[in-house]
Amino acid sequence: THVAGTLCANGWLQGAAYGGKLLDIKTLTSAGGTIANVANGIALAVSNGAHVVNMSVGASGVSQNEINVLTRAIQNAWNAGVICVSASGNSG
Repeated sequence: THVAGTLCANGWLQGAAYGGKLLDIKTLTSAGGTIANVANGIALAVSNGAHVVNMSVGASGVSQNEINVLTRAIQNAWNAGVICVSASGNSG
C-alpha cells in the first residue's frame, strides 16, 4: 500500500503515476504461501492488463523447480511488455 500511495496518490499530494489504476492481487496469506501462488499472481496480473507488477516477498528453502516456475512467470510477463519489480532485503 505504501508503494501504491506513492505512485497513484490523487489527493492533496499527487503521485508519480497520478491517475494510474491499481489491480490488487493477493497471492499470500499471513501464514505464507507458495512460489506457485506468486507465479500465478504474476500471470493473472498480465492477463488483466497490468503494466507493472510490484512484489515484496521472501522465501527460504526454495527448490530449483520453484525458481524455474517463478522465472518463467517473470519471463512471460516481460515478453508481454510487463515489468516485474520486487523489493530487496526480505529474508530469503
